[in-house]
Amino acid sequence: MYVIDQGANLVKKGNLIVAEKMGQTIQEVHAFKVNQVVLMGNIQVSAPTIAFLLQEGIDTVFLSLHGKFRGRLVSKFGKNILLRKMQFDRMGHPGFSLSLAKKYVEGKLENQRVLLRRHNQELRNEDITASLHDIRMMLEKVASSENFDSLRGVEGKGTAAFFRGLRKAIRAEGMPFDNRSRRPPRDPVNVLLSFGYTLLANTVQSALDVVGFDPFMGACTRWIMEDPRWFST
Repeated sequence: MYVIDQGANLVKKGNLIVAEKMGQTIQEVHAFKVNQVVLMGNIQVSAPTIAFLLQEGIDTVFLSLHGKFRGRLVSKFGKNILLRKMQFDRMGHPGFSLSLAKKYVEGKLENQRVLLRRHNQELRNEDITASLHDIRMMLEKVASSENFDSLRGVEGKGTAAFFRGLRKAIRAEGMPFDNRSRRPPRDPVNVLLSFGYTLLANTVQSALDVVGFDPFMGACTRWIMEDPRWFST
């Protein structure tokens, strides 16, 4: 149950969970049909309703207006530990972790390729065309990567090709971009990239928190643990 209407109140009436605003009922749902309640922004919850949600073991998540995770109600009947145990068990299998990491890399490279291809429909730039070719070659190597080291190499080469192409795709005046730089970003484009990555990271973590996963354990965590050098990047 998602409540997003700003200024709404969440109350209980018998075994019903009711969202109200200005004395009018927006929605009402039987508690037995609800596994989770997500409250986004300025939503009021009465004390009896909080007690009822805890009693029924209904996971209740609080998000900011823009979807940033704030916290959740946890009762003694919370089910997140079972979910997280399953998550940890799955992440303990190298084959599963590697297959998941491959999906991450494949999705990333494919999205980068689509972005450059869209720009190049108009530009017809030879350098961008070469970058598209290089990314496609790296995409073909993702499936055959036998371990995290080889997958890291594929991801790194594909990303380097993307930034070479992106350099040619940016046409705005006063927006130079030679290469990707961080800590600190050395030009406006890198500032925007870093800012965008920060927003994306917050969005992904909020999505994981809403579901109940541990955002600090995943295929990427195993990736880092197997190569401590990544702690410095």
